This record gives sequence, structure tokens and C-alpha cells, in this order.
Amino acid sequence: MRIRNRAVIRKITRRNLRGNSARNFFLFAAIMLTTFMIASVLSVYMSFNGTMERDAVRRAGTRAHLFVHGVTPPTAEYMKKLTYVEDVGVASIAAAVNIDDTQYHLGYCDDAMWERLMTPAYSNVTGAYPVGEFDIMLPLGVLKGLGITDPAPGMPVMLEGMSFTLSGFYTDYQGTWMDYRILPVSKTFADSAGGGAECIAGIAFRDKRDIYDGWGRLNSDLRQYTGETFYMSVYGVSSVSNPFGTAAVYGVIIAFLMFTGFLLIYNVMTISVSNDVRFYGLLKTIGATARQLRSIVVGQALWLCAAAIPVGAGLAAALSLAVVPYILKSYTVDSVTSFSPYIYLGAALFALITALLGAALPAWKTSRTSPVEATKYTGETLRYTKKASPCRREADKRTRVLFPGRANPYRMALRNLFRNRRRTTVVFLSLFLGLTMFLTVATVSGSLDADKYASEMENDDFHLRYQPRNGAMFPGESGLAPVPQKFDEAYLQRLRDLPGFISMWTVTEAKGLMTYTDAFEKHLDGYVEYILGMGGASGFDPERLRESLKMSFQANIYAIDKGDIEELNKRLAAPLDAEAFERGEFVLIATDTPEIYADVGEVEVAFDGGSFKLPVMGFAPERFKGFLAGNVAPCVFTSKALLERFAEPAVYSIGIKVRTQSQREAYGILSEMTAGDGDVYMTSRVEAYDEVRGAQALFWVVGGSISGILGLIGVLNFVNVLTVGILSRRRELATLEACGMSKGQTRRMVLAEGIGYAAIALLSAATLGNAVAFGAYSLLKGTQGADDLFTFAYPVIPVAVVAAAILLICIATPGLAYRSTRRATLSERLRAAE
Repeated sequence: MRIRNRAVIRKITRRNLRGNSARNFFLFAAIMLTTFMIASVLSVYMSFNGTMERDAVRRAGTRAHLFVHGVTPPTAEYMKKLTYVEDVGVASIAAAVNIDDTQYHLGYCDDAMWERLMTPAYSNVTGAYPVGEFDIMLPLGVLKGLGITDPAPGMPVMLEGMSFTLSGFYTDYQGTWMDYRILPVSKTFADSAGGGAECIAGIAFRDKRDIYDGWGRLNSDLRQYTGETFYMSVYGVSSVSNPFGTAAVYGVIIAFLMFTGFLLIYNVMTISVSNDVRFYGLLKTIGATARQLRSIVVGQALWLCAAAIPVGAGLAAALSLAVVPYILKSYTVDSVTSFSPYIYLGAALFALITALLGAALPAWKTSRTSPVEATKYTGETLRYTKKASPCRREADKRTRVLFPGRANPYRMALRNLFRNRRRTTVVFLSLFLGLTMFLTVATVSGSLDADKYASEMENDDFHLRYQPRNGAMFPGESGLAPVPQKFDEAYLQRLRDLPGFISMWTVTEAKGLMTYTDAFEKHLDGYVEYILGMGGASGFDPERLRESLKMSFQANIYAIDKGDIEELNKRLAAPLDAEAFERGEFVLIATDTPEIYADVGEVEVAFDGGSFKLPVMGFAPERFKGFLAGNVAPCVFTSKALLERFAEPAVYSIGIKVRTQSQREAYGILSEMTAGDGDVYMTSRVEAYDEVRGAQALFWVVGGSISGILGLIGVLNFVNVLTVGILSRRRELATLEACGMSKGQTRRMVLAEGIGYAAIALLSAATLGNAVAFGAYSLLKGTQGADDLFTFAYPVIPVAVVAAAILLICIATPGLAYRSTRRATLSERLRAAE
């Protein structure tokens, strides 16, 4: 007959839970900390992904992945039906206007284009999309260029003699969009201006990981549908890296946190069950089943989960409000702090699984204990062997030499350390994981060298580069269009007036048409492979593409002076003749792979004002004098005097040096000069230095938090094990005192046990832990581009402080636990197990 006694089991579970306050504290802390760290890691992961995606969208100026030009309405409808296309928006261009030396286009966007593809790239969107014929929306940067600093919907604005009404405004982030800068106008205005017959379609693909594959498929499908080849431009990127790789890293971190939480929960539950074995044995003698005993143990873990998980999740949410924006502030102007319910549901689920796994094995052991063995259980399981192994006998011999005397307390402490090997392993592993994580974080963070990175990344204090947004820098139909002069003499004079100004260099640029020869075959092979890899082979005919590139072998020609050649000679084994270069007798090719140009003996370049044919006498690094914008043909360095004879070069990049004490002030002035100007890209030592400082803060905030929690779990595990271990041995300690062992000897024995735990943990961290930390440092330093970021620095002071703290805890804990056992008389302690 089945007896319904669930209420009794629940009552026993609750009473047993209330009777173990010390055990409950450790379990509550373990579950709460596990939940807290998992929720924090998930929050950082989702916030980081959201921030990076939004930052990429804003930099691109759109959520669309590519734009198809010259699309008719039927073609747009066809693209909406393609299974791999997520969104299709359509815009019609009405007219072009020039504002503050930048060309913009007035255009009407349908709902999909404006709401789903454009608006996600903007912020502070105020007002409504234009409805009236002469309504218009403008970005704040454009309004500032028009002299309007306090805009309001409904106010009049003038654009090239046309009067409009401002229906709204927004903040954009200088992203290139459809080869144009679009200013939204009404459909009525666009139709009256002739827009609408042919449109530009924005496309967002379902698979955001490889937009170039979608580009190739769309190109092929449109050719089959219309028989035409459309011009497509790719700007948008939704996934800047492989999300599965990032998820895998965070998955490993979460698994690591779950494992450390499991160690503490399992150890505490095992000790608790061991202490209550006689109680469970008595329950079994009066009819409790194995399943009921398991439910009592697991039920206690579930009750603690119900209390600890909400606390951990709440602390993680509170911390995310302050920490996540701080971590992400160096990546974008406006970070995303994720408070998705999936974060906290996932953290709760992982913590619950961890707690159940930690309680499952002790519960199973409880159900397997026989009533007879349980009633005789005294709290410690001793293993007896008839004959010790040779290794054990040799170890005992060394122990007797080190600690002479038959009742030496230190020798007894050494034997007690490994009395319960499983429990000892858990304690050592907990402490070791926390210490190793701390060593790794401290070593990597301390080795980030901001000064070295700033000096290596920027040869100059500031570097300005002209990188226009509206396609003005791209050549015209002839390939020889002049480059607009952004950095005119007035602009250069403002740079010379910077506080602490020392010197400045400039690199000028023009575009030319290089004569193709077979010597460029290797270069062209690589360029064609690059194009096909971007667009997919299905969208292009490789041979036709190759022939087209040969016919229009466009090159960017950069002019440097005699001093630049002298600087370059410091890097070259065979110095160049600076005077001959100044006279225009030879040129250099800018490349980091000179072997593919080994057969190029000379180059012939044509400009609108003539042409030159000169020998190639050497190679310069691609990033010599700043980042160089490439074209179909390789970039070429020539003298300024020579280039000015055939073209109208414009200043492309500028390097500036200022006094160290004036760098921050100069940086502020340059930031104001370039703010809102998407045509000028600035890098600086100040930014590089702050970037490394931000990375160090990130390491300390994230890594330090994780290592701190791991260390806290390890310390809690140690305190719990040692405290409960001594309390469970109070009858044994009383017996030793009854046999003549003094109180001082007993205290020295338990103190030696604590010091032994600390010594082994610290020794493991000093050997294997340091090896892991140095391995992590070497791995990061060996990654591409990271050599200039690191200089090895061992964190001596932080390690010494942590080691001293662990040693202090390991000394204080056993002494306090032993003192609590002496509150009872010797006879009471001897009869404790009866």
C-alpha cells in the first residue's frame, strides 16, 4: 500500500534546512555568486554584441548591406520575394545640393528604407518624416553647416535658393550611404523633380555573417530576371566578426564559472550529508525510501536556489547599469546596455543546473547508505591497508626526518592534509583556479604598455587623412579626375598655430592611369581574387573583369620630399639617392610584398597634364607616411616637384608633432576642428594611449571581477572545509587530549594544516599558475599587430598582497574553528558521537 507522506518529507526538508545555518550560508553564497557572475557575463556579452552591431550600422550609415542602383519598381518587388533577402527599401533621388563643400542628394524613401534601414543608423530622431511638398529632414551636422544651432520642427530652411520647411532632424555619424548623402524629402517633391522612374534599393540579407555571398547570389538572380547587370555598392555590415566564435569564448567562461560554483556546492553538500549520515540512517530504519532521502537533500538545494538566484540576478542587473556602459564607452559614443529577460532566465537556469549537479552526487550517496553503517558513522572515513606501499614507506621516512618525534603535531598535520583526498583536491582546485585567474588577469593587464603602444602606433603626435564620404575622391570616367583640396593653406595654418607646435609634414596625391604590362600579372591576380572573393564568382566573369582592369589600370600617386627619403633610408639595407629622387629620376612602389613586383623595372603613368616613364628603384612600406588609399594599380611614391609638373595634387595626409605637455590641449582643438566632418579621419598618440588604458580597465573590471569571485568561492570552500572538518573531528581531538596531547600541540597541529593548504595552493599557483599566466601573455603578444602593445611586467605587489591575504585566512580559520570546539568540556566532547 502506497503511503502519501510528501508533506512529512517537505517538513523534514525545511527543518533540516533551518538547522544548518552555517551550511546554508556557504550554499547561499555559492549559488548567489554563480548566478551573479553568469548574469554579468551574459549581460556584457549581449551588450557588447548589441553595441558593436549598432556601432557598425552607424559607421556605415545604414542597416542595409548593399544598394542596387537603377532599380525599377517591378525589380524591387522581385527582390522582396527572394528567400535570402530580409528587407528591401526603395529610395528615389530628386536633386543634388552642395552644403559646406559636401554634395548631398534630396530623395524620397519608402517606409522600409526610412524606418528599417536608415533610422537604425541615426540617433535623437526628432519630428516626422516629410509629408508636405517642401518638407525636409536634415541631420544636425548639416543644420550646423547652415548656421542653425537650435533647430525646431516647422522652421524654414534654405538650400541653394530653395525654401523648405524643417519637418524633423536627427544625428547621423558620417556614414557613407548609397554613394550619396541622402536628405529625406516628401514623395510629392521627388515625383515633381522627376524621381521615381528608376530608384535605389537598399538590401538587408537574412544571413548577416557573409554579406558578400548574398551580393553574389543577388547579382546572379537579377541578371537572370532582367538580363542586365546592376551597379551595386556595399557599405553596411551587421556582423563584423564571427558571432559563433565570440559566443564560444563566453560559453567557456560560463562553463568555467559553473564548474567553480559546482565545486563549492558539491563540497558543502557532501560535508553536510556526511555530518547528517546518522540522521538519514535513522530515517531509513523507520521506512524512508532512497528516493525520499534524495528528495530531502535536493529539496534543500532547491529552497536555497529560490532565495539565492533572485539576489544574484538583482545584483547583476544593478551592476550592469554602472559597469557595462563603462566597459563599452571606448567603443562607441552610445553603448547598448542589455536587460533582456533571456539574460536572467539563462543565468537562473545555469545556476539551478549547477546547484542540482552539486547536490545530486551527495544525494545519491545518502540513498545508498545502509542503516547499520549510518548509525555507526562518526564523521570521518578512514582507509586501512595491511601493508603500506614502498612509496608510502619512503614518504613516511622523509616525514620522520623532517618532523622527528612519535607524536609530532606537524607530522600529524601533514598526514591529516591528505586524509580525505577528494575533499583536499576540491579545496586545492578552488584556490588554484582563483589564483590562476588573478595571475593571468594581473599579468596581461600589467603588461599592456600604453606608452609603447602610443609611440609605435603613431610616429607623429597627430595624423590627419582626407577620406571623403561622398565619392569625391573616386576618379571620374577618364580615371584622371583631380582630387579636391580639403587641406588648403588656411587649414594648414590653423594646424601650425596649435599650442606646442614643433613640425608638420604633408603627403600630396593625384590620380593617374598606369600602363599595364605583364610585369604586373601577379599584382593583378591578387586584385582579381580580392574582387571575386568580395562579390562571389557567380556575380562576375573573371576574364572579363581582368581585361577591364587592364584597360583602366588606375593608380594613386603620392608625393613625398627629400627628407622622407632620408627617413626611409634608415630602414633600408641599400640607401636611396635622395637628391636623385628629388630631381624626379626614379619612383618607389608602396608595398609590404615587394616580391610580386620584382619584375617591374619601370612604370609609365599618364595624367591630364602629360605623362612620365621612370624606373622603380625600390619599395616603401604600405603605411609609410600614413595609411595609403589603393586603387587597381599599386600605389607609387614620387617627388612633389615631379607630380606638380603633370597634375594638380592635393594634400592627402598630414603628420603633426607638438610638445608633450601640449598634446591634450592640441587634441581638444583638433577634435573640435574635425567634429562633424566625416571627410577627415584623425588618429593620435592621445587616442592610442587612452585606448590602451581603456583596455586595461576592461581587463581589470571583467577579469578582476571573475577572478575575485573565483577567489572568493575558493576561500569560502577552504573556510567551509577546514571549519567543518575540525568540528566533525572534535571527538577525535578530544581523544588526543585525553591521551596526553596538550592544548598547544593541538592548536599547532590545526594551524599547520591551514598553513599546509595555503602552501600547496600558493606553490601550485607559483608554478603551474604562473605558467598559465605567461602562456596567456605570450598568446596575446603573438597575435597579429599585438607585439607593440605588450611589455612583460610581472605583478609582484598584487601577487604579494593576495598571497599574504590567503596565508592570513588559512592561519586564522583553523584557530577560530578549534577555539569553538573547546567550549564544551572534555567529557562532553568525548561523548559527542554517542
